[in-house]
Order: sequence, then structure tokens, then C-alpha cells
Amino acid sequence: MHLRPSCPVRSPKRARGTLLGAPLLALVLALVTAGCSSDETASDTSSTTTEPSGAAATATSTTAAAAPEVDQTPPIGANGIKVAPDGSLWIASLSSDAILQVDPTNGRILGRVATPTGSGPDDVVIAPDGTMFWTGFVSGDVGVVEPGSDTTTVVANVGTGANPIARRDDGTLVVGRAGGATGLFTIDPTGDPTPVQLSDPGNLNSFDISPDGSLYAPSLNTASVLEVDPVSGETLRTVAAIDGVPIALRWHDGELYVLVLSDTTRVVRVDPTSGGVELFGETGLPAADNLAVGEDGRVFVTGLGEPTVTVLGPDGAVETTLRIGG
Repeated sequence: MHLRPSCPVRSPKRARGTLLGAPLLALVLALVTAGCSSDETASDTSSTTTEPSGAAATATSTTAAAAPEVDQTPPIGANGIKVAPDGSLWIASLSSDAILQVDPTNGRILGRVATPTGSGPDDVVIAPDGTMFWTGFVSGDVGVVEPGSDTTTVVANVGTGANPIARRDDGTLVVGRAGGATGLFTIDPTGDPTPVQLSDPGNLNSFDISPDGSLYAPSLNTASVLEVDPVSGETLRTVAAIDGVPIALRWHDGELYVLVLSDTTRVVRVDPTSGGVELFGETGLPAADNLAVGEDGRVFVTGLGEPTVTVLGPDGAVETTLRIGG
């Protein structure tokens, strides 16, 4: 699917000592601006959010009461992804203005949350109790879906380009902007939700918070993984240099799993102490947007302009590619 960006984008800054090659820069800019407008019409995502039946249904789900059927219309594309406490996948679809709950075994849509028209949901994070927060790349909105609710509420706005989102142990959200605008913000969703702007560590994409509370982020400007103070926004250190463009990362079992775009789209593992980088697996995808890691070590990679999730097993081999919905 061809997406025609309509949001203004500044070129990424020169990295310290080097500049990313033009093909990779073009690919990154396409990724972080994809979905600002589209030649396709988004599928209808206004249906009521539903609760899955069977093993996927738990008290911590963010969906409402059980229903016999859920609309299986595939989204236009797949962007941010997280594994929920019940094992299901929550996937943001920027071009469809929807967030979908998906069965990780077969791609079936278990529930839908419609976001405001034109918001462009790009990434999600899920609290231990099942509360889900999302960012709107187009609108700049930060929204929340309470457990058991079939609606979403916008709690803050950080400006166009709202993209990566993580949650500190104290419940504070950390939100970044990517693409034409940068910036890092904290939001207290249970108190005063006014965004507090932190120091700007540059153009960051999908990031994660480690068990010790540090923010680890892929830097689009410098082709590296950074450790950032999630309270001040100050860059603490460069963890590792990445061969290619690091586009998303997740913390799992003491290591960082990083999605990298280059001549191939692959997942690498980074030792946060030594900075060592090793190949985890090749995805076989021409492009990708985000990744999540399950408790069992399986890695789920979203297909950007396609309604797909590629699943890599704990050994790094591709197990299957799920088509979301019908």
C-alpha cells in the first residue's frame, strides 16, 4: 500500500561523526510520517469494543462485555504493538484510527477501540491492571481506555508527532515525539495531566523502561540505543551503536530486543551492560514498524502498511505471519 505523507517533516540531524545514508533516511522518514494521510479509506472502526471469549478473556482486559461476533475487517496497516497481561496483542493502526485486540495464535480480532477521527494512533502501553494508553501521531493526543470500557478518553496533547509511549512504575507516562518534531514529556494520568516537557534527547522512536527504571530508546539521529533519564530527559549514555536504523525496542529477560531497518529488516539483541550486539533473527519483511516480546520469548513484528504480524520464535526463526482479521 502506498501512503502519501502530508505532515511536514524535517530531515534528521547529523549524527555525531557520521550521517545516515540517504536510502535509510528516506525509509525512516516514511515510517515516522506514514499515515498522516492515505490514498485509501480507513475501514469502519466505530464498532463497540468487545470482550473475547475463552482463554484470552481476563479481568484485566481493556474490553467490554462478551459479544458473539467481532468485526474482522482488517486494518489498513499495523503500527505500535504490546502484549497485554492476558497474552493478547494490542495493535495501533494509524491509518484506520483504531486500536485492535488480536489473538496471537491466529490473528483473529478480539476487540476494537475507535480513536477520534484523524488522531492516527501510533503506539500503546498497557498498565498491569489492563488500562491502556495510546498516542496519536497526527493529532498529538494521548488517550486512555479503562478496563471494561468501550470508549477512549483523551487526557493530554503533546503536539503532532506523538509517538513512543512508556509507563514508569509510579504510573507516570513518558511520551516522545518523532518525525518533524521532537521532544520528551511526562504526563500524570491520575492527577494533573498537563504535559511536562523534559530535556530533548532527539528523534526517538518506540522505547521501553527497564526493570531498574531507566528509559532505553532507539535514536533515529545517531543510529544507536540510548539510555535516558525518564525524569529529566537527559541522555545518560550511548548503550550501543547499531548497523542500520533502530526503529523500536523492548526490554526482555535482561536484554534489549531492537528492530532494525537496513537492506534487511531484522531483530538484534543488545546487552545493556557491555553494549554487545548480536543477531536474533531476520524478519523477511521489506519494512516494519514495531515489535513486542512475549513472556515466552516470541517476538511479534508489525508490518507497517500491511495488516500483518510476523512472529519469530524464541530461537529467532520466523514461525508464521498472522493476517489481522479476515
